[in-house]
Amino acid sequence: MNEKKPVSNVCYQIAAKNGRVLEVADFNTASGAAVQLWDNVKEDSQIWLLVEVAEGLYKLENKLTGKVLDVINAGSQNGAWLHQWDYIGKDNQLWTLEPAADGRWKVRSKLSGRVLDIVGMSQENGARLQIWDDVDGENQAWKFTEVKAAKKPAAKRLPRRERRRKKTGLPRRKRRLQNAAVSPL
Repeated sequence: MNEKKPVSNVCYQIAAKNGRVLEVADFNTASGAAVQLWDNVKEDSQIWLLVEVAEGLYKLENKLTGKVLDVINAGSQNGAWLHQWDYIGKDNQLWTLEPAADGRWKVRSKLSGRVLDIVGMSQENGARLQIWDDVDGENQAWKFTEVKAAKKPAAKRLPRRERRRKKTGLPRRKRRLQNAAVSPL
């Protein structure tokens, strides 16, 4: 395996084999909003902060909403769908990461022991996510790609003469005249 394990307090895009990524549907910030697969358009709704809450146990927090990946109604059976919800620290919001093939990772629910899975093995935009028994399926293996914060461009430094003008608002010659025109009292 050539991929290193994802680390806590780092933002990731989580991609299926076809390159589509987990996202909160429609930029919805409400608890209960669907989590689905979509083409990678590099939006905050597609970025997840991995946070280790106990040794080897993680929550996945969406960058746009601050809400976490959650199994609906604390479901533990095959086919229980996922959505986002406010973090309350329950087992249906906690996950472990295990190595899979090709540098990918299985995301396993603490509550049920089942893994993150694509409903119907769909390859389409809008495919929903569920938990399912681990069958080593390609639809159960996820690539975590670190998302680094965009760097701000360096501020352009003005020439010395312009920096002085900016400070006083006056060209150099007018500043000299102004300073010389101080009248004695």
